[in-house]
Amino acid sequence: KSASQKKKDNADVLDNNLKVTDDSNMTSPNQCDTSMASETTELNEYEQPSNDIILGGETKGSGVKSNSEDTTDSFSGIESELDDDKSDITEKHELDGDGDNDHPLEGVPGFYDLPSPEEINDEGGDLPPEFIVNVESIIGRYRAKCFFSKNWLLREAALNKTSLLLNEIRNEIEMERYARVLCSMIERAVDDRVVQVYLTSLILLDDAITEIEMADLPNKKTFSLLSKITPNLVNKLADRKQKVVDGAEIALMSMALSSNIGANYICSQVMKCLRVRDIKSGGRAVCARFTFLRKLAEEFGEECGQGGKIMDFVREKGFSHKDSEVRDAAKELTASIYMIIGDVIFGMLDGLTERQLREYKVAFDHAAKNKAQQEYK
Repeated sequence: KSASQKKKDNADVLDNNLKVTDDSNMTSPNQCDTSMASETTELNEYEQPSNDIILGGETKGSGVKSNSEDTTDSFSGIESELDDDKSDITEKHELDGDGDNDHPLEGVPGFYDLPSPEEINDEGGDLPPEFIVNVESIIGRYRAKCFFSKNWLLREAALNKTSLLLNEIRNEIEMERYARVLCSMIERAVDDRVVQVYLTSLILLDDAITEIEMADLPNKKTFSLLSKITPNLVNKLADRKQKVVDGAEIALMSMALSSNIGANYICSQVMKCLRVRDIKSGGRAVCARFTFLRKLAEEFGEECGQGGKIMDFVREKGFSHKDSEVRDAAKELTASIYMIIGDVIFGMLDGLTERQLREYKVAFDHAAKNKAQQEYK
């Protein structure tokens, strides 16, 4: 498949994962405050930092009534009350500075059922005022309030709407400026404690990468924009929630497929220093990185361009690890690198015991046979 087709496939998988999560997590807007308490307990790994904005919202109903005994009067009453409700909403949005007659979340599924966000609370200085101003400057004040809301349905809706607005934003705001703000928004959303919001942020990330490709930003500027997002996604490869892991893998693979990012950059990010807490937590984080590096090597081959560095990483973190799963993942990754660089790899296996070396040679033979069978088919 071409790189563009693979990226499309990855986007489709993300979208399908989001729909599955949507079905299992969806609550009515009037239940949001209640559901937040359970979300905090169940998804505490996604707890926002102390700067999380506490916003409630008055659920705005349509005020629609029906009367089965008088169909004509009922229908006209519904039309009248709907018009009044839309008028109130429009007036509210205009006061918020969006200044058009459409709902600010127009196009987002179920947008009229969502509650209205309250003002952004930036007291305490934990949320930089310039960040709020920048977000408002590209998506409008109402949507910015949704983005910073404590109501996860509004946060998700703001991300969805931002994706829909990209064509408009591109024509009105200088590329580097809006790309910087967009990536800052994604950086925050990727850390969201609610899985559905996290997955939606990955869809926006994929859209942002497309924007970067269209503008043909230099690699150095692209890497700068992604400097906090990429390590965050790498760390999520070891998450205990499979949907989080799957989302991170798909997003990183899509980035590797991008002509402005590439497999070499992603490979180097995966081998960056592990966090202290990851090292102390056992072999899960190391094993996850070995597994993903193997997938990168199998997908991109020589494009990873770092066979020697990968083997340095494996030798340091995997050869003598106390966890057997880590050692097995190291062996599988080494077999994949063998299929790229060949017998040169034998000069990189110092540190293995004689028994391990025999096991590695068997793994190399199996990898070669599997490749031959795939090519025969």
